[in-house]
Amino acid sequence: MKVTAFVLQRISELRLQKGVSEKQMSREIGRSASYLSAMINNKSLPSLATLIEICDYLEVTLEEFFSADYENPVRVNRLVAQARRLTDEELDMLTHLAEHMNRLKEE
Repeated sequence: MKVTAFVLQRISELRLQKGVSEKQMSREIGRSASYLSAMINNKSLPSLATLIEICDYLEVTLEEFFSADYENPVRVNRLVAQARRLTDEELDMLTHLAEHMNRLKEE
């Protein structure tokens, strides 16, 4: 996959994971309402500075943005943020639940 196509597809995937429209995201990163749509339609890449702003908005690092190993970084980062607010006992329960769910998937 070409770099341009990958970057534009990844922005769209992560935007959808965050649950925001192109218009909303464009406005919230300080651009015109049609910014993302125009970029995607013209198949043009954002500048590095803008890509960093986009990653900040999407709550992902550049590594998570470019790595194929991170399928759902927005959701995972949201979960981690919530987990940081839990007590030790609650973290143990959450860990147990995640382990149990993964064992069920393996069966």
